[in-house]
Amino acid sequence: MNIQEKIEIKDDAIYTPAEVAEIFNLSEQTVRRYVNRGIIRGFQVGDRKIRIRGKDINNYIKQQIRKQYNH
Repeated sequence: MNIQEKIEIKDDAIYTPAEVAEIFNLSEQTVRRYVNRGIIRGFQVGDRKIRIRGKDINNYIKQQIRKQYNH
């Protein structure tokens, strides 16, 4: 994915860990770890599936921007 591409994350959309990993150029395991640690808010579907709301991805992005500008 080209870093210059603009990615629209819709607040009302639901994303898989694989999709979030692609957005942030992370591994799917890292995204799952972030969810388990509460770094990115997610929810469980069934026994093992994790999903992440777009609004929670956008909140994570806002937090990261605030951290960057507060240092």
